[in-house]
Amino acid sequence: IKEVNHTNPLGMKGEMASAYSNLLIELWSVRTSVATPRDFKNVISKYAPQFTGYAQHDSHELLAFLLDGLHEDLNRIKKKPYVEQKDSNGRPDDEVAAEAWNDYRSRNDSIIVDFFQGQLKSRLKCPINERVSNQFDPFMYLSVPIPIKTTRTVIVTFYPINTEIAPKKYGVDVVKTGTVWDLKVSLSNIIGGGLLPQSLVSLDVFCCRFHREFKNNEDVGDIRDNDNVAVYEVVHCYDDIPKFILNRMQNPPEYAPPSHLRLPVLIREQDSVSRTSIGIPFVVSVEKDITYRELYNYILKYMKARLHIKPNVELPQQDIFKLRVESQNYYYNPPPIVDNDAPLGIGERGNTLIVEFPKHNIQTYYQQDTEEGLEVDPSAKRNYGSTGKDTLSLYDCLNLFSCEEQLSADDAWYCPECKEFRQAHKKFDIWSAPQILVVQLKRFSLVRTWRERLDNLITFPLDNLDLRKFVIGPSKDEEPPIYDLYAVSNHYGNMGGGHYTAYARHRTNNKWYKYDDSSVSEANPSDIVSSAAYVLFYRRKDVSWGPFDTSLDRVAPPEEEKEDDDDDDDESDDEVMTDTKSEATDGANGEADAAGNIGAAGADGGAAGPTGADTPAHSRDGA
Repeated sequence: IKEVNHTNPLGMKGEMASAYSNLLIELWSVRTSVATPRDFKNVISKYAPQFTGYAQHDSHELLAFLLDGLHEDLNRIKKKPYVEQKDSNGRPDDEVAAEAWNDYRSRNDSIIVDFFQGQLKSRLKCPINERVSNQFDPFMYLSVPIPIKTTRTVIVTFYPINTEIAPKKYGVDVVKTGTVWDLKVSLSNIIGGGLLPQSLVSLDVFCCRFHREFKNNEDVGDIRDNDNVAVYEVVHCYDDIPKFILNRMQNPPEYAPPSHLRLPVLIREQDSVSRTSIGIPFVVSVEKDITYRELYNYILKYMKARLHIKPNVELPQQDIFKLRVESQNYYYNPPPIVDNDAPLGIGERGNTLIVEFPKHNIQTYYQQDTEEGLEVDPSAKRNYGSTGKDTLSLYDCLNLFSCEEQLSADDAWYCPECKEFRQAHKKFDIWSAPQILVVQLKRFSLVRTWRERLDNLITFPLDNLDLRKFVIGPSKDEEPPIYDLYAVSNHYGNMGGGHYTAYARHRTNNKWYKYDDSSVSEANPSDIVSSAAYVLFYRRKDVSWGPFDTSLDRVAPPEEEKEDDDDDDDESDDEVMTDTKSEATDGANGEADAAGNIGAAGADGGAAGPTGADTPAHSRDGA
């Protein structure tokens, strides 16, 4: 606290350091069991309005703000010199890295830099002339990506137009950012036999009817994992081919009006007041000038082949069901189709064909369960009973972090030799590792319209995290980058919100404790590694905890302060009790949630800094 810089224009006039110091004193004192960090939160909200209120915020974003704010408030450099960034120009990495680090330390010198900051090497390589530019930058934490598949598997049931071929379930791999048209192309490639993607209609089957059609230009992300997707082969027409595909064709077909009708078919009980569908719906393609008798025979043949009609049951001479066309207007129930030799003239798409069975005929002839004739492709079997989430390790994430990638056109690099912007190849490496290593697992993914929280289980060592493979800088004068875990910030929930808890290891007894709001309990080490782990805190093995001020850990205050302190404690207890009671009632008081996390994380002795400070602006039920 003696190093507080009150004049740093990039700092917070020492208010952040002072508020955090007072919070640590309150956390370490045993005079109260729960800390309510109102003053600390007010300082944060004052300088970072995005943390105002009690909406939920990202714990890593708050941690980054806290560390940066403490660094500027504790910066020992009162007057920062001007430093010009220099290019590597082919010089040795050791020389460029040392120069960059010295330039940085000439402007930034604090206890945060001493313990939390390391150095990254960023390499850019021109794809044309292979010119290499190396840059060395400080880092306060590592945000490592989680290796995930760029594709997803959509389970579909394919119904060929030829009823002699049994329907079959497939698992179709398609890029997450693709469209339904991409799904149809992938499925047609799997099936083969000249099947065209434009002859496929994809529908969502729900409650014995079609809930919606997945159209060609829609994102495949609109298909949920639990959707029952049925894909029917139909007689296609010109309008079934997307315009962007027609534009790519060297000899596109000429426009021709549709020759067939595409009819969704629902099964119902005749004279049913509720008009509730039963069984499994289906889609047929019939000629536009079809008559009633031809349509009846076609539907009957289809239902027998697809096992909608019970096998080995002799059918009577008279019709066992009637046909009715239903328009999109739910409140209009049209009469049955007239049985004569004239074309039906059903009309444009949008109509649904209703097959109505008398009640006694349903029991005698209709079979609602038609799954017996369904075949299952191995591509679909491997997805049964599996969430598709891979178990990965922290080393896998670090490997991906260090992988070379090519920049996109939007992020092109200006090559000083080519004098043009190039999609350079970029690679990150850890040049030097800090004494305290903070690792964020990038669990929140956003690619175009595909948004998800990655809940893969990432395994990480509680002891002996070995980064010697990843740290490429000179190590002769430094301790080996081998770390022990001392705290974890956990996030439970999804993209919309959730709840934060923490695990921390006690500095003296080496036991793990769980901190959940105002609740503190001993934790089993086997529980620390979970799919909720979000931010990890590691301490290098040669770094020991600083001396502990035992005056903070007093059981009782001095006699002269006892009376006043007792009054204050009663007042504080009343406040906390009120906050906790309110939160238990309606979940609306985010401050009680924050107090619990702060108090819990700070009470362990060693994790109070990073973990205790990552949740003051978090509300349990925040958006």
